[in-house]
Amino acid sequence: MALFARKRQTSDTAALGNVQPLSPWRRRALIAAIYITSVGLCTLTDPKEGARGSNTPIEGAELYAFKLRNNTQARRYEEVSKWLQQKIVLIPMTDYTFARDEGNIPGPPPPRSYQAKVVRELTQVGAKGIVYDMVFEGKSDLPQGDDDFATALRESKRSYIGCWNPDETQAQNKEGQPGQAATSDNIQRIQKPLPKFGAVARLVYLLAPQANDQNIIDRIQPIIEAAPGEYIPSLSLAGAMQAAGLQDAPIRKVFGGWKIGDFYLPVNADGTFNIRFWADPADSEGIGFFPSIAYEEIYTGAAQNEVYQENLKNHIALIGDISKLGNDFRLTARGQMAGLEIQANAMATLMVAIEKGLFPLREAPRWLNFLIIALLAAPACWFATTLRPQWAFGAMLLTIVAYSLVNLWLFTDHALYLHYVAPCVAVFLTTMGILAERSLSEERQKSWMRALLQRSVSPQVASYLEAHPEKLKPGGELVNATVLFADVRGFTALSSRYEAQFIVGILNEYLQAMTDVVFAYDGTLDKYMGDGIMVIFGAPQPYEDHARRAVCVAIDMQTAMDKLREGWEARGVPQLSIGIGIATGPMIAGNTGAIQRIEYTVLGDIVNLGSRIEGLNKELSTKLLIHESTYAFVKDEVEARGPLAEHVKGQEKDVIVYEILGWNK
Repeated sequence: MALFARKRQTSDTAALGNVQPLSPWRRRALIAAIYITSVGLCTLTDPKEGARGSNTPIEGAELYAFKLRNNTQARRYEEVSKWLQQKIVLIPMTDYTFARDEGNIPGPPPPRSYQAKVVRELTQVGAKGIVYDMVFEGKSDLPQGDDDFATALRESKRSYIGCWNPDETQAQNKEGQPGQAATSDNIQRIQKPLPKFGAVARLVYLLAPQANDQNIIDRIQPIIEAAPGEYIPSLSLAGAMQAAGLQDAPIRKVFGGWKIGDFYLPVNADGTFNIRFWADPADSEGIGFFPSIAYEEIYTGAAQNEVYQENLKNHIALIGDISKLGNDFRLTARGQMAGLEIQANAMATLMVAIEKGLFPLREAPRWLNFLIIALLAAPACWFATTLRPQWAFGAMLLTIVAYSLVNLWLFTDHALYLHYVAPCVAVFLTTMGILAERSLSEERQKSWMRALLQRSVSPQVASYLEAHPEKLKPGGELVNATVLFADVRGFTALSSRYEAQFIVGILNEYLQAMTDVVFAYDGTLDKYMGDGIMVIFGAPQPYEDHARRAVCVAIDMQTAMDKLREGWEARGVPQLSIGIGIATGPMIAGNTGAIQRIEYTVLGDIVNLGSRIEGLNKELSTKLLIHESTYAFVKDEVEARGPLAEHVKGQEKDVIVYEILGWNK
């Protein structure tokens, strides 16, 4: 029996064009696959921590979104930006500085006697700190210049000069990008300046700003360990400590970062902090946001000018070479920028952390970005599955907008950098993927329904049911409709005289002709019962003239049967005729059956009465009988004989019927 059932199901499927709707569990599996694929694809293409480049479309979009958030943050903290411009001043050495016919400064680098004069000028005007982005490790050609510079550093009591790691420089030269050379136990091999300079000035580590995988500068290491327990601050941290009065505060390494006095500085997993860039560079030299006074102007006494004093007094003066010969330019998330301004932005980042409580930007770990992708795509999956397509699309947009606002709020107010593009793309892909699946599934459902309906209803009724699929859901409804039963007279006797193949051919011709008539009037072919036919009018598609349509079909069936008999007579087939019974009234219409097979049909006393009336044709030697309920709708249009009172099985009273002879002339 199981084998027979499978064969029958296969046959039914083939008859429906091998198109069947997916079962609920398969649809759920497909939706889950769409969700997992969207989340997995976005996770795999999401940039790694610190990777903000343009190797892939998502990386390029993430970099652009990062720039927009940086710009928004700068506008959000406009007052902080103005405060920073009163804290830091740049003293750049440019190509103009070393032009022989212009600046008249020898170099690069300038002689140390010139450096001494610049330090004295800045000290005299009241600069709060003098920080050199330069290394003074070898003796100059003029020893008196070294002594003069050392004296100026000792007198200033606020000067900082650099040390460096030669291994780092080798790594940079080898790889073509900044990077920290590996050392054992995190101890850095330090190349210190001349002892005469180191003894009178504070030491800072000139750690090159670190680049991500796309060679974009975005972070820097605040402190290095030169020897066990000997911590040297970077240039940026030293300037921030000097500005905040923490220059003598002890430095301690703690879990997750550093402690400078009472100030806690969190760092990334690689020991760096993210630089908060406050503005795009404004000119080709990479200088713009911070006030700047050219090195040669300081040397020639401009520091004593009242106009310049405002930009020097109580400022951290950051001195460095940004000439083309120095070639100290790097690509940042805000564009090409001189190394001196990168250091200034890093110093500003730490200043606002120490004095304003606005900490450096922390990038969320990869696992958190993955979790956000999965969590955002989940409601998008639910919305796309349960809501109407237009509402699901709107929910997708609202989800993206809500995440955009939360993402921007965390970025600007809490210095937490969550990836933006990959989660939004996951929401979009999940929503559109499931909506596409729904569209294909609904089209598949319609194709299956259309193939199924074409076996029992006219194209017009099929179109109606496609627009109102609830009519075919399991269950029933009370309708006022008309039912027609037709049966061939003499077919049983015919079956005993001819071969089965011939009989089936005759039956198929008859059923096809009758079905064409039924569909012409939008009747619903309920079922074939051997050589019998059951037709419904007014359900599932309702229309008011269902009784009249049934009578039209009955009369046209008789006409079609006359034409069939003419063809059969030529083939030696005995005369056949049909008996038709029609009844109108209330009945239950809906889908009935088992899980394996359901069918649309009508139930009730009127249905049974229609079948009984069809059987009366044998007793009364008639061809077309209709119940009085049907006759009431067509009495002015038909020629009839009656009323005829007849006893019908199952009815307590005689049933009033009419024999229809045709339409009125």
